Amino acid sequence: STLGASAVKVQVFAQKEWAKTTQAWWYAWHGQPIHERLLSNFGVAVLSDSGAPLAFAYIYPAAGSELAWLGFIVRDPFASALTAGRALKLLISAAETAAKRLGYPILYAATDSPAIKKLLNKRGYQLGSQVQEYFKELP
Repeated sequence: STLGASAVKVQVFAQKEWAKTTQAWWYAWHGQPIHERLLSNFGVAVLSDSGAPLAFAYIYPAAGSELAWLGFIVRDPFASALTAGRALKLLISAAETAAKRLGYPILYAATDSPAIKKLLNKRGYQLGSQVQEYFKELP
């Protein structure tokens, strides 16, 4: 699917309707599963003109602060580089708009993707420290 200016839909979602697709794409890119419980109920999707998903990001508001985390940014592993690049650009822009509308003027993102790093830099994100992410399910 190509992605032109008139051939895209941006969807803000408030449920885990794209969880299974996100999990499949995450596994395709990273070779490890991601549990659905890690995915926020709120996020942004970029869809083709036919409604096929192209990219997702999940928004996690940080209680008691002006910060929201933009997590699990992922795109269709089978999309062309051009389509993927355009979809990611729209995705980040839409996520910024959604976070601001929710009252979060600061957006934090973590990624190991060179393409996403480049996009974030172009959009004015500041590089923080080199960190490792850790998750634990609490008993």
